[in-house]
Amino acid sequence: MKINIRTKNQVKMSPAVQEYIEEKVNDLEKLFNKSEALSANVLCKGYEKHSVVEITIPLKHLILRAESQGDTLFMAIDLAVDKTATFTATYVIP
Repeated sequence: MKINIRTKNQVKMSPAVQEYIEEKVNDLEKLFNKSEALSANVLCKGYEKHSVVEITIPLKHLILRAESQGDTLFMAIDLAVDKTATFTATYVIP
């Protein structure tokens, strides 16, 4: 899976955060059909009191998008990955 990570506002992307995002999002790959070339767009936004993470995975006939906010960037990443996995189980896997 190809992962594009972008940041906005007050987010500084450290190598540890980047590895954490790649690890979590790559775990989602096993939920999809192996023949499909997947790409995931991850947008991390920071605000004064919370962080927001958006994960968008475009598929052939569907676009999966999850957005979550958490007190820390890691919490927001975990929530967004969980939402994406739930959407995948609901809409992609029959």
